[in-house]
Amino acid sequence: MQQKPRVGTEAYKRRKLMTANELEFFGRLVTARPAHFVFTQVAPSALLEASSGGKKQAHSNRSRIAQQRADYVVCDANREVW
Repeated sequence: MQQKPRVGTEAYKRRKLMTANELEFFGRLVTARPAHFVFTQVAPSALLEASSGGKKQAHSNRSRIAQQRADYVVCDANREVW
């Protein structure tokens, strides 16, 4: 009997959060806005919510942004998006 492959650490490999270009730009943002917080790879669902009244439309609106991300989000000291 053949065993199923185990889903664990060998099923995934680590990858870098940012490319070299993204890392350079991140450094520039941090330097340009030292009193602000810079977050990377933020899901739009952390920033937006569907405002439509119907469940079907709200689901459609959420699905439209579900697989996207913002490369950078800059927030002020109160953690408000700047």
